[in-house]
This record gives sequence, C-alpha cells and structure tokens, in this order.
Amino acid sequence: PHLAPENTPALDVKQVSHELGVSTQLVRRLIKDGELRHLRLGRLIRIPRSELDRYVAENTANGSQASA
Repeated sequence: PHLAPENTPALDVKQVSHELGVSTQLVRRLIKDGELRHLRLGRLIRIPRSELDRYVAENTANGSQASA
C-alpha cells in the first residue's frame, strides 16, 4: 500500500486507513461521527496531517483522552 509522506499536508480516506491500520469504512464513520475533522472539496474528503496526529495522540494509551 502507498503511504503518504510525513510532510503531506492532507491525506485522503484511503491513506488515513493505511496509516491507522483500519478500514476506509471506519475512517468514514469517524468523520461522520465528528471524531476526525476533515476538509470537503466538492466530493473529495481530505484529512489534514495535523488532525490525524491529534486524533492518534488523543486515542493512544499515552493520550489525554485514553481511559484506563
């Protein structure tokens, strides 16, 4: 699978799914539920790299939102 370079400012749903190791369906659900902020350009969905980094940080064992 093609992974986006770390300096890519925004990723598509497929790139995010590869980076997180989840399905594109789950990424779309996170977007729909408001858990993952995104940009919509017409029909295209883009997730800013900074938003993906925020989501990962908040949802890891060391993140501020993770429950014990």
